[in-house]
Amino acid sequence: MTAISESVLIESKAARDDQLATVSHARAKEALSKAKALIHFAQVGSNEWATTEQIIEFYEVDDSVVRQNYKRHKDEFQSDNVETLRGKALRDARDILSQASKTSQVIVWTPRAALRLAMFLRDSEVAKAVRSALLDEVERAGQLDEQVQLQAMEIEKLRLQVELAIAEKDAAAAKQKLTNTRHLISSTNSPETAALILGIERIEVEKVVEHTVIQNERGRIIAQFDGAGITEIANRYGFPKGKKGNDQCRAWLASIGVTQDHWMEEPTAHVTKKLPRDLLQWVDEQWRSGKGMRQKGVGESVSLSLLPGKS
Repeated sequence: MTAISESVLIESKAARDDQLATVSHARAKEALSKAKALIHFAQVGSNEWATTEQIIEFYEVDDSVVRQNYKRHKDEFQSDNVETLRGKALRDARDILSQASKTSQVIVWTPRAALRLAMFLRDSEVAKAVRSALLDEVERAGQLDEQVQLQAMEIEKLRLQVELAIAEKDAAAAKQKLTNTRHLISSTNSPETAALILGIERIEVEKVVEHTVIQNERGRIIAQFDGAGITEIANRYGFPKGKKGNDQCRAWLASIGVTQDHWMEEPTAHVTKKLPRDLLQWVDEQWRSGKGMRQKGVGESVSLSLLPGKS
């Protein structure tokens, strides 16, 4: 709310409305009391009212001045809940307002309406004092509003700082997790194991697949063998290289239900046992779900599953 001069208050309805927009009846009484001993506003139900005679006495002006300004700016005063009491409403309030029984109607003023009247009375010294008190009150309220805004800005700044700190902490944790994952992947010698760690269904790697074909003397294919030997399988799941890793891999395969019947013998230069490649997908699933017993799974319970086509 911007502070303005008394002359603007007198000339501009918009300025009056702006200055009075947030002024309660209680604050209006404070401004009035700073200029002169407070008017006695009678409590009638939920309303506080003063009569026109009280208002005239307070501002020390002629009766006609108040009544003419009321008629000229009636719409403004009615917005501040000025009322004309008649009939039953007057009878109920007559004693409280000290009105004679012969009075047929009476105009009653709220504190804010009495405050608004001061903006029309150019020649009243009391009205000048009231306008000055109002402008001081408005300026003080504006300063308080500015302080509240500054405090709100500071609170918002602190909130953003907290959110930033939380985000930085989460980012650091995510970065550390990524570093740990990369280290785990780099420590394995099996691309397939890396794919399983990352949750990737398949990973494309360049590999040599041995496929044995047997032909008769006429060159016709009479048998084909497509399998993976123990060395390839051990490497596939990241077991150590060499005989020790192969033995560990065999033990794990046996723990998930791979028996000697599943191994096929290829008639190469020397007989080599291999698992059919169409069985490897099932073996991959067992590895991914942690089935069987292996060195990395100490404490895991043995889980034997029936292989496809086996009983």
